[in-house]
Amino acid sequence: DNSNALAIEVIDGDLFFTTEQPTLSTWVSDGTPANTRVLFDGMRANYIRKYHDKIYFSINTLDYFTQGVLRTDPDYTNLETVVPDIQSNALAFLSTADDKLIYAYPDATSGLEIFTIDEDDFDLTLIKDINQGSGNSDPRSFTELGTKSVFIADDGEHGLEFWVTDGSEGGTIILKDIFTGTLDPLMSEVYQYNKKLYFIARSGTDGQQVWTSDGTDAGTYPIFEDPALSKDMMFGINNYLITTANGFVKIDVDTEDATPLALPPGYTNYVEIHAQPGLFIGDEVFFNTAAGPSPETTNGLELWKADVSTNEITPVK
Repeated sequence: DNSNALAIEVIDGDLFFTTEQPTLSTWVSDGTPANTRVLFDGMRANYIRKYHDKIYFSINTLDYFTQGVLRTDPDYTNLETVVPDIQSNALAFLSTADDKLIYAYPDATSGLEIFTIDEDDFDLTLIKDINQGSGNSDPRSFTELGTKSVFIADDGEHGLEFWVTDGSEGGTIILKDIFTGTLDPLMSEVYQYNKKLYFIARSGTDGQQVWTSDGTDAGTYPIFEDPALSKDMMFGINNYLITTANGFVKIDVDTEDATPLALPPGYTNYVEIHAQPGLFIGDEVFFNTAAGPSPETTNGLELWKADVSTNEITPVK
């Protein structure tokens, strides 16, 4: 039977992952059978952060309705409950900023907002009520950038936009109002590469665009536009950002110039692209795709490779 294993995070050389079969569990492994073991059952870890020599887990049940935070020592002993059972179907995010541990917590008074967790007594302190009152700002997609954390939230006036926090109320501000007004810019998940953030969004006046951000308003701007941009795939290799828009596109992160990667002769059409970021060898990235002269004339999903030095894409076999 399948375990439905899903990798989450690598911290200090150890891989953390979850399984759903035969039971919902969170595991840790150094890559060897002898040192692959269950950390806890009945909960899956969504976000994992190392903070002051402790490992913290944002966890939830299979139905996402019961959540909380656990922590353990670096040797994975002495598992402690930091935030006990929370009855909420909102995915709880965990992050760090300016030496503070940040948690998206559904408070009865302020709604779902960002809080700090005290590592000694586990008290939760509201950082900022972004969506004033009991309304939820729905903070999500936290990504650390330097000493700050960038995340998506809704203050009730701007729609879902990027915010940045240093863990203080005054240092929690909207990063950029990409789509003016209350409508959402339909942003993708955030990808961090070369100390910058990259994501796909639309501004309202323009179509789908690749944006970059250094964590400041002035340093947050679009670098490439294509209506066919995929929100599901983006990764970096050898100072290039790779994404898909009716095929693969290579963006130089220094010059911000975009170059399409060419299919070999006889191939004019992508049917499916299942890229697997991290499968790199030198200048080449490997992925699964179905490509051909038309959707009806492909060999199905096969192993392909893209060479960012030659701008060519070819089947491995």
